[in-house]
Amino acid sequence: MPGWSPRELEVMSALRDLGDTATLDPPTRKELRARIDRRLREAERRRRCRWLAGAAALLIALIGLGMVLSRNALPGDPLYAVKRATESAELGLTFGDEAKATAHLRFAATRLDELLALHAARGSTIADFEREVRAGTTELTTLGVRGAGRELDDLRSWVRRQSAKAAPFAEVTDLLGRVSTRARALSVRLGCDRITSGESDDLGVLPAPGVCWPPTPSSPSLPRPVTPVTPVTPNPPTAVGFDDTRSSESVSTPAPTAPVPSVIDTGAPAAFNPPILAPTSARAPATTTSPPPLLSVPPLIPGLPGVRIG
Repeated sequence: MPGWSPRELEVMSALRDLGDTATLDPPTRKELRARIDRRLREAERRRRCRWLAGAAALLIALIGLGMVLSRNALPGDPLYAVKRATESAELGLTFGDEAKATAHLRFAATRLDELLALHAARGSTIADFEREVRAGTTELTTLGVRGAGRELDDLRSWVRRQSAKAAPFAEVTDLLGRVSTRARALSVRLGCDRITSGESDDLGVLPAPGVCWPPTPSSPSLPRPVTPVTPVTPNPPTAVGFDDTRSSESVSTPAPTAPVPSVIDTGAPAAFNPPILAPTSARAPATTTSPPPLLSVPPLIPGLPGVRIG
């Protein structure tokens, strides 16, 4: 075998030869087998005992640690059941009526200490709750009045969900009622010219007091209103009369002129009356009739004009 010394190889060869030559009778073989089995069972039993002893020691250590840690446990804590079990075991191991009565009074004093501790923890928890509610409400009301009010609706929905759980706590219910009232008041003022008063408190911005007036046209976020335009009525054309002294002349009536509509800049298209059109037919020329002459002589020579007197 590689790595083995010559001496080791010699010993192994001698043991092989000895095993081939030595023979045991059946009783000896049976006794050796039984001895080996006893030693194996003893070794297994000792190993099991060591495992059981270790598990018991660990269990006792855990129980002792749990009893120590559960001394200050309060109702609702994971170790509070261990605390009550320890008290029950202690009461069961107490003998004598007086000793049992003393144990009961000691346990009653422990319950009173637990109530005081729970009250202090409740006050701290409520204070933390109120601080978080005020911070969230302040942020959401500020965002709500700057936008379309969706954050205010979300805040009111959250209050409705928490109101059922907060019923046993009067101080929590009062705070949730204030939050709901603030969100509703700001939602109502979203359509007014003034939404907030410019002041704030622990819940954020305060709604503006007074009457809710509609937003003014100067508001950049609102469209300009359309001012109705009064139709302009043109002046009727003035009739032109005839002069009695000039009966021989026909006088034509001048065509009316269309009025110029006035334009008002109101941000919307202005309404105009249609213009009055001039007449399209041609005017008749004016004619003049001369009075007849007093004396008229026909021409004496053809081709020459006649003579008129008068």
